[in-house]
Amino acid sequence: YDVHAVLTRLGRVTERPHLFYHASLLKGQDPNAVALADGRVYITNGMLNYLASRGSHDEELAVILAHELGHTAAQHLVKRYQQAQQQQLALMLVGLGGAIAASQTGAPVGQLAQDVASMIANVANSNYSQDQELEADQLGVRYLIRAGYDPYAAPRFLNAFGQLDTPNIGFLRTHPYSQRRAEDLLRYLEELRLRGQLRARGA
Repeated sequence: YDVHAVLTRLGRVTERPHLFYHASLLKGQDPNAVALADGRVYITNGMLNYLASRGSHDEELAVILAHELGHTAAQHLVKRYQQAQQQQLALMLVGLGGAIAASQTGAPVGQLAQDVASMIANVANSNYSQDQELEADQLGVRYLIRAGYDPYAAPRFLNAFGQLDTPNIGFLRTHPYSQRRAEDLLRYLEELRLRGQLRARGA
């Protein structure tokens, strides 16, 4: 795979075309990819091996990279960092309030308050991350269209990739299930088609 060629082609059609987009290989068997806010994209051996095992061509690689560039363009990593800072402050205040209440009543409510606040933060983080994943999917589809790739390759890939999903409590997952992402993308593509921003398949 000429990862740099695909990445460059996609990078030109993002909302941040002037970033220096650069791909690096990560050693790891899990099929994964990640993007940083400055244009660096990392993709694992496992992901490239997975694509090769499917006989994939550049189109499915473009699906993965376009999704990651969606994270970069939307500055998701920066937003997650800012949210984490705010939650740390909130947890400190909850812990302080619990400690004051415990000292006044003698009841062991400080740790309970901290645990509840931590659980709420985890759920909020999870939902925030899922929203980001769905946004990156939609941005990625837009980049595929602009760069001349088949946008329907994205839901096709996600449906296949869903076979690797592991069962987990939905609202505590950082990523939505791949099948849900595929269904959301098909609805989004239909919206684009109805707006006249996308030709129907086979047209």
